[in-house]
Amino acid sequence: MFSALALVAASTLAFADDYSITVNSLGIGNTWSKGHVTPLHVSVSTTTTKATQAWIQWEVPDADGDIVLWGKPITVSPGTNATTWLYAPIQPWADGSIAWTIRLRTMLDGKPTSELARLRFTSNSINASPIHSKYSLIGVVGTRRMGLEGYLPFTPPDPKQEGSVIVSGLVSSDLPDAWPCYESLETLVWADRPPLLTIKQETAIEQWVERGGNVVVTLPTIGDPWNLDGENGPLGALLSGITTSVQEIPLSQLGGILGRDSFSWPSTQITARVLKASSEYVSILKLQNNSVVGVQKNVGFGSVTVIGIDLSSGLLSSLGLPETDVLWRRVLGKRGDTPSQQTVNALKENGRLTTLLPTVTSLSLGNMVAQEIAMSSAAGGRLGTVFVIISLYWLLSCPVAFLVLRRKKKQRWAWMAFAGIAAIFAGITWVLAATSASVSTPIKHVSVIDHVYGESGQRVIGWYSLFLPTFGSSNITLEGEQGNLLLPWSSPDASLTPPFVDTREVTVPLSHVPNSFNQPSRATTANFAYQWLGGLDNEFYGSLIRVKPGYEPNDVNGALQGTIVNNASRELQDVTIIWVTENKTTLAPLARMQDNSSAPWYPYNQSGSALNKTYTWRLADWPSRDTLDLSLLQPNRESEFDVANDRYIPKTTNRILWDSHLSKSDWRHHMEMLTLYSSMPQPFYMKKESVKQSKPFNRFTRSSGRELDLADWFGRPCIIVMGFMPHAPIPVKISVDGEEITKSTGETFVRWVYPLGDVHD
Repeated sequence: MFSALALVAASTLAFADDYSITVNSLGIGNTWSKGHVTPLHVSVSTTTTKATQAWIQWEVPDADGDIVLWGKPITVSPGTNATTWLYAPIQPWADGSIAWTIRLRTMLDGKPTSELARLRFTSNSINASPIHSKYSLIGVVGTRRMGLEGYLPFTPPDPKQEGSVIVSGLVSSDLPDAWPCYESLETLVWADRPPLLTIKQETAIEQWVERGGNVVVTLPTIGDPWNLDGENGPLGALLSGITTSVQEIPLSQLGGILGRDSFSWPSTQITARVLKASSEYVSILKLQNNSVVGVQKNVGFGSVTVIGIDLSSGLLSSLGLPETDVLWRRVLGKRGDTPSQQTVNALKENGRLTTLLPTVTSLSLGNMVAQEIAMSSAAGGRLGTVFVIISLYWLLSCPVAFLVLRRKKKQRWAWMAFAGIAAIFAGITWVLAATSASVSTPIKHVSVIDHVYGESGQRVIGWYSLFLPTFGSSNITLEGEQGNLLLPWSSPDASLTPPFVDTREVTVPLSHVPNSFNQPSRATTANFAYQWLGGLDNEFYGSLIRVKPGYEPNDVNGALQGTIVNNASRELQDVTIIWVTENKTTLAPLARMQDNSSAPWYPYNQSGSALNKTYTWRLADWPSRDTLDLSLLQPNRESEFDVANDRYIPKTTNRILWDSHLSKSDWRHHMEMLTLYSSMPQPFYMKKESVKQSKPFNRFTRSSGRELDLADWFGRPCIIVMGFMPHAPIPVKISVDGEEITKSTGETFVRWVYPLGDVHD
């Protein structure tokens, strides 16, 4: 009890009298997710009378047991609290009881030196909340949840494919100032708080969106805090190209936008902003008179949505609006029903809730990557050599030497013989450690290349294992544009491997996004994760997928037209083509009771409907330089998205399917499922009232890999092509101590998106 109280006290006071360190929050809004880059907000104060230029660091062990010092310079002035953001990748096995250290140090010639103060804390000691890896995370700047609470997980059976933890009540100062800090967020929604952002915060959010993040802005009815009709407003680089006009709109016109049964809403008007946007935007929320109140555009590999309705309105909240799966499914691209706990209870009472347990397929990108990048053959060969050397050393230095010396009656020479044999084997070991000849390919990787037609450059998300043949330290660098991220990576099962006995310290400056790492090398492999943005310059990949000039893809009277070309130097395997049409599905009204009142559920046969009518086709391979005539892809019953994706349904029933070791086919299927996750067929949670036997159903859960979800694109017309390139070199340039590694191999997953038609209605 005493030790627990002492740790809580230590979370706010450092041991030195002159300086004190306070942890303000861990994660976003003091909510954090293991296995992600996690921000840490700290404050430092001093009782001295002189300003001090210091270095503050967060010490986080990596998978090898080495202590990584994630830090930056900070100026500590008397009478004020100096605050700053730090961040670090948290191990997949971390929990609320794991203790970390924050250290404040003096600086000499720009380098950290002696210690000024130290703080030991845990997530529990600062009341930070870790979220389960099976849930996603949505941040809300403001006090209202605006219907997002429908995504909250609740006591099983939960009919949703995936629950989301909603962190609301955020203010501008709760937002970090570096883009990797937003990695754990699925979406950032701006509600009823003014945007008071620093330049660093704006830059961080803009870079996060460009690299795949999602921001939703809801506009208030009074005032213009975003200065949309002017210049230089908050997040101006993201929100440019929109003008607004304030109008009074009958609430009934928002049926199908905010909720289903508008006939039961009061006859009143609300003040809203009608939007006019440039051709970059697509209209996603449109009134019956064609006025637009919601637009969305892709920015790089992420998206920005602007909604002209004040969703934090007390009137809407009192009416239970907006309904989660009416408004937010369209905004976030999250297919599926979101019935409340009360609705599930009502279904159960009326004999409409399924009584079967689902077959659960667990998708863990971490395990999949670990399986693919492991250098088992190289490590196995070297371990075998080490075993032989140790065995020979033991035999020669102990029983063999003893028998020889006893036969010659020179036992007194035992220590001399032992020392000589030890010296010989030490030399042999040094020679073996100094050569990398046994590892012909020092990098093994998994990489995902994304390209959106019309955007400059590509995004690459990847992981790799790097063999370092020497003992000491090696500088690993991810070459490319500023802002690209290189991090040490821990597999989910790395906690089962004992750390090295010679633990070392590695300093990582956070004054800029780190693209290099001083990795301790021990003649073994080290694992890294990277996120890269830029223009690929690799002959193997060429220009990837391109459009044949004059044959641009298009939708002509409900049929695809156009031709695309595989411009890579190798074939693409297990190719999937997806066509998201412009035909949006309409959610049915709620079911009716016998007294003609609304039932708290949907018609059984219309549960879990998709966002847009979608078709998909498969090719075993697509040869290099080969053209693909899209007009040959026929939209029919067999190519409907849900029908064709029956291949993802496991053959076994009523058990959990883990991906501890996957066949190549299943591995690729799981990568595809992570791409399609938010649009996959939803679980059957209802059954017909007159039927006793429930229909067997499936659920797909993911513990990692949310960054691969292409949810945004399944609510707008587009073509998605994805396929795999085995035995492919890593798409980016990796150097060790300034020398580029030219040999690598691994699996590359290519994903290409082509927006269709005029993106503005």
